[in-house]
Amino acid sequence: MNPCRLSYATSSGPVVVSVELPAAVEVAAALFPDDRAPDPGGDALLTLRAEGTGFALRAPDGIWRSGDLNALLIRLELSLAEELVRRSGLPGVHAGGAVVGAGAVLLPGVGGTGKSTLTVALAQRGAPVLGDDVVLLGRDGRAHAFRRLLKVEGAARGLLGLPPATGPLATAWPEATFVRPHDVGSAWAEPAPVRAVVLPRRVEIGHTELLLARASDVLAELVAGLVLSPRVAPGTFEMVAEVVASATCWELRYATAPDGADALLCALD
Repeated sequence: MNPCRLSYATSSGPVVVSVELPAAVEVAAALFPDDRAPDPGGDALLTLRAEGTGFALRAPDGIWRSGDLNALLIRLELSLAEELVRRSGLPGVHAGGAVVGAGAVLLPGVGGTGKSTLTVALAQRGAPVLGDDVVLLGRDGRAHAFRRLLKVEGAARGLLGLPPATGPLATAWPEATFVRPHDVGSAWAEPAPVRAVVLPRRVEIGHTELLLARASDVLAELVAGLVLSPRVAPGTFEMVAEVVASATCWELRYATAPDGADALLCALD
């Protein structure tokens, strides 16, 4: 087949992906739909192709090989996300986030803490979305949206009333439902000053509550999330510290994402 070329816009120029496998074209084309741009021509930054009896992904960090095409599609999504963060010119942190009232609320944390479900629950209540896994931080202290599809997995889909996985992305991520903010009644947020940083903590029983958190704990969580950026530019740690110093720092203990989202809206609206 002729390669399918996909181009994505960034502030420092397009990122071009070449897909030479018919079985992967629809999946690759569904990634980052809100950042698509005209193809400028030239060499592709990422190439997914057949190689011998398996498959290979040529990416800026090397060549990834596997006999499992789905494994390389997952790697393609990660590589593309990393490149879009790098070319944004802004540090990316591992966090969910939305704009509530006068400013941005960041939800940093490792996988499984509920960043995505809380972000989607906030979106369902009309809060503009900054991202559910990555948020970009500007030098002016504002948070910028990283327009990656929102991904909700497992039991959280039913809790939020989302349909089972369908479409091309279900090929590589059968347990996940992917949505855009406008699919759930929201929109991508405009840049906004960070007003709160909230550490999500799931609890099995007990009331949903917001507790004041130590700024040092919040700062450590955000700095740990900077590993999403291939290189941390000079001054980034100081900038993150300034964001934390100017924000309210909370720990959110919650049993369900809707309850957690309601608690945040009640506290911040």
